[in-house]
Amino acid sequence: MIRGITGIVLAGGRSRRFGTDKALAAWGDGTMVERILSIHASVFPAVVVVTRRPSRFAFLRRPGVRVVADRLCEPHALGGLLTGLGAIRTPFAFVSACDMPFLRPAVLRALARRRHGFDAVVPRFGGVLQPLCAVYARRCRGAIRRMIRSGRLRMTDLAGEVCTRVVRASEVRRTDPRGISFTDLDTRAAWRRAGGRRSA
Repeated sequence: MIRGITGIVLAGGRSRRFGTDKALAAWGDGTMVERILSIHASVFPAVVVVTRRPSRFAFLRRPGVRVVADRLCEPHALGGLLTGLGAIRTPFAFVSACDMPFLRPAVLRALARRRHGFDAVVPRFGGVLQPLCAVYARRCRGAIRRMIRSGRLRMTDLAGEVCTRVVRASEVRRTDPRGISFTDLDTRAAWRRAGGRRSA
């Protein structure tokens, strides 16, 4: 277990492209959110699940796992991150979306180890930043609030607002050669194509 860092799972989106709440879509012997939660819990001693409907996710609650209501009315990942960072009791959090069932624990550990001296640790893979598989400090909340007030809601923009360690693709490949950790199942078609894969 890595101390001083909490897992945050963002499960508050509207899932418009998916059609139903993708966090609760079947995966393996449970749901996608349970899959993500189990990956986080294998690395970090505490996990926070951020959602707009806490009652629907009450079944996730257990020692070390909290379910909190997204504080912003308009759902977006940046607001979910702000809520999650406000709910943790550690200086840092590892954040991922609820639709990334191929996250590799080794990637979480590698990113978490690079957090010291930075506000954020964000991998770059496929030529783009991957802000929903990244580490953020609680002190990022001020920058996030300013971005939201100014209507800048792109998660990738946060990297330019705080002291960020960008992890190169070559570094990522040491723990995830194909970058499957960054696969997000945004649509039902993508979920169906990947559904037969129970583990990475």
